[in-house]
Amino acid sequence: MTYCNSCGAQLVPGAAHCSNCGAATPAYYINTGAAPEAPTIPPTPFTVVQQPPPTTAYGSNPYAPPPTQSSQPNPYTPLPPSAPFSQPNSYTAPPPYVTPQTGPQSAYPPPLAPAGPQGQKPPRRFSPLIIVLIAIIAVLVIAGSGLIYYATVYQPNQQHVQATATAIAQVTATAHAQASSTARAQAQINATATAAAANPYAHSGTLVFSDPLSDNSKGVSWAQDPTNCSFTGGAYHVKAPDPRFYDDCLAVDSNYTNFAFEAQMQIVKGDGGGLVFRDQDTPQAFRNYVIDVFQDGSYYLYLVNGSNVSTLTSGNSPAIKQGVGQSNLIAVVAQGSTITVYINHQQIASVTDSTFNHGKIGFESTANGSNGHATELVFSNARVWMF
Repeated sequence: MTYCNSCGAQLVPGAAHCSNCGAATPAYYINTGAAPEAPTIPPTPFTVVQQPPPTTAYGSNPYAPPPTQSSQPNPYTPLPPSAPFSQPNSYTAPPPYVTPQTGPQSAYPPPLAPAGPQGQKPPRRFSPLIIVLIAIIAVLVIAGSGLIYYATVYQPNQQHVQATATAIAQVTATAHAQASSTARAQAQINATATAAAANPYAHSGTLVFSDPLSDNSKGVSWAQDPTNCSFTGGAYHVKAPDPRFYDDCLAVDSNYTNFAFEAQMQIVKGDGGGLVFRDQDTPQAFRNYVIDVFQDGSYYLYLVNGSNVSTLTSGNSPAIKQGVGQSNLIAVVAQGSTITVYINHQQIASVTDSTFNHGKIGFESTANGSNGHATELVFSNARVWMF
């Protein structure tokens, strides 16, 4: 059995068209030799109409379509039966094929088909050479950045730190060296001061008075007058202008009991002089001890008590530097009743006398005997230790 390719209805054997939809059958194409895709007549739309009821009016055309009774149009219009051929081999073209519709057509156009997904570009791929070049460039950039950081930040900071540490070390070393040098210098000064302060005669006692005798500022009120006692040229000058008399210049505000007393004496002119100690002068009389040293190398230790002058000891000593212009360091240690005399740190005499046990200190200028001369002496660097 054969079925219609258009509507699926069963075909009558040998029929040229489908009795249901009017489509050309295979028999049509075989008999006519036409190609299935080449229609013989232009397609025209047709509608399906209901068959009219049988009529007894024989004069009417049995093939005319009755008026449409249905409210819905039939999309299919059957072909009228073939008219009898008036001539042999006459042929009437079949009606065009119309695709059947399964239902009424919608008044609205069908919706647009959804747009398909937009095409995406395939991911870009880099060749291995480009990847290697990018890696090399990245390494060079990182290395260059590190080199720049090292050259501009790290190395200068390290140099600054090292320079600072070196400077600190140098400053510390310099400070230590200066401190050590200062300490040594101070130690030397202290040693010198200690040695200077030490009593070179009795090896005991405390230095209580030190006066360069450049002026009258040490608080002992050295006697001053134009004729006999004056500070001139940074030194204390003691003069005896009349060779018949000796002259004393005392520290009026001094008073010592047990002590060591020294001073430097230079003979400018004349004969000599020396140190006055334990002086207890009154307006009526001189009362003291005196040690006189002369330019001829002789020395005399006197006890002066008013009009009585006693020589406790005398002599010549090689320790005395002789001649005008010479300078000698004279010292006396009075402790209790013992009196000891030193010239240039050499002991030259020692006596015992208890007449005076305390008093002022001072200097004397005198002629040596009846044949003496007017004398001028310069004294400096007076010191006193007490014990």
